Amino acid sequence: MTCATSIPGAGLPPCWARLKPLPQTGDTWPSAAGPHGTAVYANSGTGEVYIRDDFLRQQGSPLLPGSQPALAPGGEDLVFVRSVGGHDHVFEGGVARRPAKDLTPGAATDFTEPAWSPDGRTLAVRAPDGIYTLPVDGSAAPVRISTYTGLPAYRP
Repeated sequence: MTCATSIPGAGLPPCWARLKPLPQTGDTWPSAAGPHGTAVYANSGTGEVYIRDDFLRQQGSPLLPGSQPALAPGGEDLVFVRSVGGHDHVFEGGVARRPAKDLTPGAATDFTEPAWSPDGRTLAVRAPDGIYTLPVDGSAAPVRISTYTGLPAYRP
């Protein structure tokens, strides 16, 4: 089925007519990666993470609720921040719209501003008491590596 066709028997208009318009203001926290010009960004007005892919000429669409998105070095995976139970948690999900996984379940502090390692296996995140690292697969809890509370980053 192409976008120009309607769903037979569903009584729905063509898919291009069902798309909601993209927000025109409030886009923040852009992150780009991958070989095809993929970018993600958050919108402060809608509270959603959006994707744009210049290779596919896709002008953007919402992926999921969240903020502070960061694309993996290869552009296929995505991490972002979402509030859960009064604290900011880091989630991992794919740009292919698979379900998001909480990488910081049970967090008793805020984890924000995720940054990918160059090999795509580890994240650095900011907390009120310093910088933490954690595996992207969620196999271990965050470990504080510094009491510095600035922006987390990796140097290749």
